[in-house]
Amino acid sequence: MTNHAPWRRRLPLAVLLLSGLAIIGVACGGEDKKSVPAGSIAVVEDQDIPKSDLDQLAAQTKKRYVAQHLKFPKQGTAEYEQIQVQLVSQLVQIAQLQQGAKDLDVKVTSDQVDKKLDELKKTYFPGKTKGSVDEDKYKKAIKDQGLDEPQLKNQIETKLLQDSLFAKVTGDVKVTDKDVTDYYNKNKKTVYTTPASRHVEHILIACGSPKPCTAKDKKLADSIYKQAAADKGKFAALAKKYSKDPGSAAKGGDLGDITKGQTVPPFDKVAFSIVPGVVSKPVKSQFGYHIIMAVGPVKATAAKPLDATLKKQIRTQLAQTKKQTAFLDWYKKLKKDLDAQTRYAAGYEPPTTASGTTGNTMTASTSG
Repeated sequence: MTNHAPWRRRLPLAVLLLSGLAIIGVACGGEDKKSVPAGSIAVVEDQDIPKSDLDQLAAQTKKRYVAQHLKFPKQGTAEYEQIQVQLVSQLVQIAQLQQGAKDLDVKVTSDQVDKKLDELKKTYFPGKTKGSVDEDKYKKAIKDQGLDEPQLKNQIETKLLQDSLFAKVTGDVKVTDKDVTDYYNKNKKTVYTTPASRHVEHILIACGSPKPCTAKDKKLADSIYKQAAADKGKFAALAKKYSKDPGSAAKGGDLGDITKGQTVPPFDKVAFSIVPGVVSKPVKSQFGYHIIMAVGPVKATAAKPLDATLKKQIRTQLAQTKKQTAFLDWYKKLKKDLDAQTRYAAGYEPPTTASGTTGNTMTASTSG
């Protein structure tokens, strides 16, 4: 049944660019602060993270809070400290990825950044003529997010770098025919089997929510049932006159095919048990009284065959999952190697967990 009946069961540009990095937990690192230069919050291997980067990221975060009509925490509060920990973690993570890119000789050129920026501008800020850009809307949008164009380009470069790293690290990932077949067989009953369905019509006498059903409602439902049962040819006209279901009343009560388990239990039980062409007595649910007529027989459950189209879909899905796993495994090793060489300035250290350690997990949302 369609979603419009109650009884049936543009991201901001900068946010889009940063969505490739999802932070869970906080970055960990060494406790030695002697090599952190003034004006920096941390050093990853030999790469400084200037406090200005954190200030910029905090300003963008505050802008997003304001845009969502949320109160941004004051400095010194536990809530603010939690946000700062997350932002520092994100900056450390980016620095670690940049170090990993050096190791794998992965680079992003300024031409690539400019090309991507142009694509994004045309997508999100199209001008009046084809292929043009509304520069005023673009400039206002990045300003509203606490950005200028060089900062935006830095974010684009970070996203492109992660995409390139993802492609490099996962380039050898393969999905075999056996992988596809095994996945299909494992999920055949739960994912690739179509539930039983049936073409039905109904008339809804709405009551029960929000107003309780009354004897008058029951009397009306009984009256409509008797008229429909006596002359099934009147069912459509009765539905148009009396039914309060917005999705089917205008169509003479026709719901089309519904699947078993899709509707509320009292309706579902009767809809799949009555004889074709028979009008049911009023069925009460939390939405009122339903008068149901089965137009055709129940169509049995059927498994979707593992044809070429489905094989391709499963292969794509498994490849993406394998690539994400491979990329995260690579990042965990990279992080482990760099954590011992990551140093924090006083006040920016990640918190220690109950076990006395700190942790970080990065989820890869890169499409690869």
